[in-house]
Amino acid sequence: MKQLISFLRCYPFFTLLLAGICVACFCKVPHTSLNHIEFIDKFVHAGMYLVAGGCMRIECMRHYKQEPPRYILFLIWLAPILFSGVIELLQPYFTDGRRNGEWLDFASNAAGATLANLILMSMSALRIKAYKVCYLFVLLYTLTFKQIVDQYFTAKENRFPVAYTG
Repeated sequence: MKQLISFLRCYPFFTLLLAGICVACFCKVPHTSLNHIEFIDKFVHAGMYLVAGGCMRIECMRHYKQEPPRYILFLIWLAPILFSGVIELLQPYFTDGRRNGEWLDFASNAAGATLANLILMSMSALRIKAYKVCYLFVLLYTLTFKQIVDQYFTAKENRFPVAYTG
């Protein structure tokens, strides 16, 4: 329990982003004006994990005050990817067929997390204070998530993503 509380103190933004990703990944996909673009959902997946992976890396850099050990950096890169794999495996079972797990979604998630770490590694090499960018990441994610939630709850055919038959 102490480890969980310690993790939440070290990575508060990342924890909130993962909670938002969980909600978004188990909801029905809203219809937007961008649905005609091929693979648009893959770009959305990459963007979500770009923000989440970037936020985790930034919070780690803020926590350590110096360059963290290499194994920590590896775990920071791996954690969002493993999380996305679990989400993709659970989607077919917890969405009543509205969503399905796809390998291409998993690859997009991994690409987003990898790109975030590459960008922030280069920022670290240039000695840019990356933790200040965290607020921009959170702002962009919040605006995107707000649009998804607004579209989801304004559509009449959508229901709350829990398997409820009442």
